[in-house]
Amino acid sequence: MRRQITEPEEHLVSACLVHLSEQRLPHPFPKTEEEYSRWSDASDLGSAVGLNGWFQLYDLAIGDPESAWVIILELLERSTSSDWPTLAAGPFGTFLAHHSRDYADEIATELTDNPAFREMYRWTRHADSNESFRI
Repeated sequence: MRRQITEPEEHLVSACLVHLSEQRLPHPFPKTEEEYSRWSDASDLGSAVGLNGWFQLYDLAIGDPESAWVIILELLERSTSSDWPTLAAGPFGTFLAHHSRDYADEIATELTDNPAFREMYRWTRHADSNESFRI
């Protein structure tokens, strides 16, 4: 069972939800450099509140894995499946790159028990590269 989020973490979750509502990866994802450039040039980074929260979560994904883990799971619970690629390509992917070994048991449990987590995980580059978490 995961711990409850703290009040500061709750504020960060709210800011990240703002960012997710403002900035989503395109679907279908661009396949060429030209398609990506068109999308990138037309996209808006969103509000300062959302963007600042998003970057704070990146920092936690590197330096405070316990908080990042709880916040990522909370974001997954409160967001929609259209947000999961953005979360997977962003802070969750960073978290996995830095802490997947330390959180192997927690990741395995979520992959087994949480269909939303399993779907988000499929969007990460780790889904194909980490033998212990094959899905």
